Amino acid sequence: MSEIILSICIPTYNREVYLQLCLDSICSQMPLFWDKIELIVSDNCSEDSTEALVKDYQKKYPKIRYNRNESNVGVDRNLEWCFKNAAGKYFWIIGDDDLVLDDKLKLIFSLLEKEEPAMLYLNGYSFVDDHKKEQPSRKTIFPKKAVKQFSQYGFVKNINYLLTFGTGNIVNKTLLDNSIDFNKFSDSNLSQTAWYFSIMLNGKKFIKVNEFCIAAKRNNSGGYSLFKVFSVNFNDLMDYFITHKNMPLKYKRVINFNLLLSFFPYYLLAFRKNNLGAFVKENPKEILFSVYKNNIWFYLFVYPIIKLPVLAASIYHKFALNLLTRVRNEFV
Repeated sequence: MSEIILSICIPTYNREVYLQLCLDSICSQMPLFWDKIELIVSDNCSEDSTEALVKDYQKKYPKIRYNRNESNVGVDRNLEWCFKNAAGKYFWIIGDDDLVLDDKLKLIFSLLEKEEPAMLYLNGYSFVDDHKKEQPSRKTIFPKKAVKQFSQYGFVKNINYLLTFGTGNIVNKTLLDNSIDFNKFSDSNLSQTAWYFSIMLNGKKFIKVNEFCIAAKRNNSGGYSLFKVFSVNFNDLMDYFITHKNMPLKYKRVINFNLLLSFFPYYLLAFRKNNLGAFVKENPKEILFSVYKNNIWFYLFVYPIIKLPVLAASIYHKFALNLLTRVRNEFV
């Protein structure tokens, strides 16, 4: 029996319509890799027709494994079930509303088998309705290699807070530090990021695919405290790895720099425009100040978005922060 190289895991809850599109994008590419791949759908006790949908797919694609939790155990514990039960050397979480672009599994398997990286990052884009029509052009000032290899710190500097993004990261499970009690990160909404940090710190080869491989449904998440998770919880997680696993402090600094430059300003503007979607209501100013009050980049990048009138904040974001982000992306 051939070794399972890649376990693709889709945690889901009440999203049968999106899940069908996600499964279609993956299953159509699976037959070339029957002996090397498994696809796991972990259903967090959905109340819609998710179970019937998956069972229909199983008739055609026997490599699909289906788990249904007896009750809704929360996002983190559903992810944990996937991670613990995945048989593959490599582990890949895909959001139930995300898509794998055509023919990208060929590229992914080629890189995993030939290069054996600790982590493989897949570039992607967001879409609203039609992922094909909405795919952006890949315009850069300086040409980028389709596939680029990084050192550990180079990878962190390039990917930074996208180390939280399950669909974008494929990781080598064999490099997990089993001495860590990962239960401490349950209910943080960052369970997967704890595994990724552990694997990253034990890895030597890191690869990023710069061409688009995935498409993620935009404005389709929620149900958790976004600002708390990405400031308080994320920094607590990084502090753990700095204190207990000797992660260099510069890793935390570069991740927070990018959170403050591009992540928080984008979501703060959405918050101020009452366009944040289904996230839990919170006081972002109070939360962010408690974490970043001694960080100069907070006052340069985020504080103007909080204090300026919405129109002025939008202009500052568009013409200052977005430009800085683009320049930064050209040189990492």
